[in-house]
Amino acid sequence: PRQEILAARGRGRCPNVGFASVGAGIDFIAGRQKRAPGLVRAARMEWLWRASLSPMRLGPRYLRGAMILPGHALRALAHRRRR
Repeated sequence: PRQEILAARGRGRCPNVGFASVGAGIDFIAGRQKRAPGLVRAARMEWLWRASLSPMRLGPRYLRGAMILPGHALRALAHRRRR
């Protein structure tokens, strides 16, 4: 969330500059963090793999996201039906 907030602020202050949120991409390139096994990546569950490695850091973030997702989905469906 911090990098997205920084990018949003930067976009407001420097509209002609691009911002990219790369998540753990830099850690993977630097070798500080290992990628999930191929089977986990193929199942599109790398987020769950990362949460299992850092539950105290990522668990609360993913839990908050899971709690707001149903509301966002319902609003999107309602918006879609109005169109």
